[in-house]
Amino acid sequence: MESWNNKKHLKLHPKVEALADLVQEIAMTEIEKVRAEPTRWFSKVLVFNKMIGGTAPHLRAVLTSRLDPIFANYLDEILHERGLGSRAEFSSAIRSYLRVSLSNIKADMRILRDENMWCVPAAFQHKDFKKHHGKHLVDVFQDTLLKRTEQSLFLLRAAMQLKALSNDAISGWLQTEVTGPLYHNIARFISLIYTDEDDRSIEERIEMAENECVELLEECSSVAIVGRYDGDNVEDRETHRRNFNQPFNPFVLLVSRVGEEGIDLQHQCQYVIHYDLEWNPARMEQREGRVDRVGWDRSDKGFIDVRFMLLKGTYEERIFHAVMQRDQWFQVLIGSKRNDLGRADDDETAMKPGDIDDGPIDLPN
Repeated sequence: MESWNNKKHLKLHPKVEALADLVQEIAMTEIEKVRAEPTRWFSKVLVFNKMIGGTAPHLRAVLTSRLDPIFANYLDEILHERGLGSRAEFSSAIRSYLRVSLSNIKADMRILRDENMWCVPAAFQHKDFKKHHGKHLVDVFQDTLLKRTEQSLFLLRAAMQLKALSNDAISGWLQTEVTGPLYHNIARFISLIYTDEDDRSIEERIEMAENECVELLEECSSVAIVGRYDGDNVEDRETHRRNFNQPFNPFVLLVSRVGEEGIDLQHQCQYVIHYDLEWNPARMEQREGRVDRVGWDRSDKGFIDVRFMLLKGTYEERIFHAVMQRDQWFQVLIGSKRNDLGRADDDETAMKPGDIDDGPIDLPN
């Protein structure tokens, strides 16, 4: 134990190391995919871990240390190939143009409506807006958007879509990816508050506009390469979830039982990893149902890639075999066409996106 915990020679738990190796392999595979077809984008990784409260910080640190250099090196490769300068120069240029672009949309807004109408309403009570009462709504989003210019996936997307480091190219890309959507969303919020054609009360409209502003701020926030969705990060877990459904960071989302049902994670994800197992196959099915649902837009890539992490010869292996046996009985009893856990068929009876009913099912012991 002393040797194991020696900081100079600290060894990873075999399961943690196996997860890190697997996620690293997936990242390299996705980079090769994008390198071969630059019009495609990275499919993301969802990791379920019911004991996340104790292991999430460690898993996040290990996975971050593996992924950061992989995406940084690929970014350097793209920048060198396209003559876009160093990583620091490119990030600085994007940040500068973003500031100008945000100033331009504020000027455009003043032309359309009185400047005071674009300010944060005094009725907004959410902590992220309450401290900005009287300020322009664009200013509330500016800092978090500027932080995005340090994200690896954000910079990679910019580098791969820009033809040159010119004013027109960068401004056009920002207009498409960042400032254009921001402008239209804020304009919609303001119209909702000040419209005369809505039958709802002004209080209801303000509350709705505030909720949508909060959601937009979460979607615009800067997130690390590995995010979390669990009971220990209630304050920012929705930010991680919303960004996981976008092309930018995070690439990996660690999810506890809190996220096993009731949330959508299908927009950018293709890989599901069960870091630990449940006795009930229906709960495993619920996990995979976060990705395999209506709106899953990776259908051109084949089926969702599901992996199980278990140590051979341990209690986990017993759980795995018990789950597969229960799943077989499950299919016999109700005639399910869903794949057996741990098996991927290519025939016409194999699971397809949308086949899963992720409602709770109680199985006999």
